[in-house]
Amino acid sequence: QILRRISLRGTPIMRLPATLGAIEALQEVALDEPGSGSSLVSPPAVVVQAGNSAILAYLRRSYSAVLHRQLDLSGFSLTIFPFAAISAPSTLTSLSLSNNNISSIPDDLKTLTGLKHLDLAANNISALPASIFGRLSVLRSLSVKGNPITFLPLTLGGLEHLEYLDFDPGLLTSPPRDISIKSVQALLHYIRRAYAGRASGHLDLSQSELSEIPEEVT
Repeated sequence: QILRRISLRGTPIMRLPATLGAIEALQEVALDEPGSGSSLVSPPAVVVQAGNSAILAYLRRSYSAVLHRQLDLSGFSLTIFPFAAISAPSTLTSLSLSNNNISSIPDDLKTLTGLKHLDLAANNISALPASIFGRLSVLRSLSVKGNPITFLPLTLGGLEHLEYLDFDPGLLTSPPRDISIKSVQALLHYIRRAYAGRASGHLDLSQSELSEIPEEVT
């Protein structure tokens, strides 16, 4: 018998297993509407409200993360990080949460220690917490374009594998505009020098074409 429909209305279930996304014939997952006494946290309320197609897509992408260690939950109108959809945080290598409505980055992000690619483009994030990004030691690419971010933390300079950084240079006040308008390579070079200077007590910004000493390094 092929499973096509699951009804979980009136149950105290808090999280749907990602393995439901492996059932190709599944066409409907019936859940209580958010706010009607439902204790469900994954999928989140915004996905449940979007309807059955969104629920199935969320489950199938969550299951894909189990198989491939890459989770793409872009375009779901999420307002918070969907950690409940990540079954093995330390093994996840890629996370895309672009085109959502996320406004802040939680401390739990630093548990994704195997993360190599992080896409947070087109959200409402205004700050990148220095203590969190300093822990993502194998990060190779970071996209924060389309967010109201004005400050890139110097701890990004400690990520030796970081080679791609997508951002809005026109919004940045730190690193200074003299640096940010040049190129990603110039910005990464500046951040790494500034980070090394903070760590060693010897700051070398020679040949950097700065018009003034940046506040973040003093």
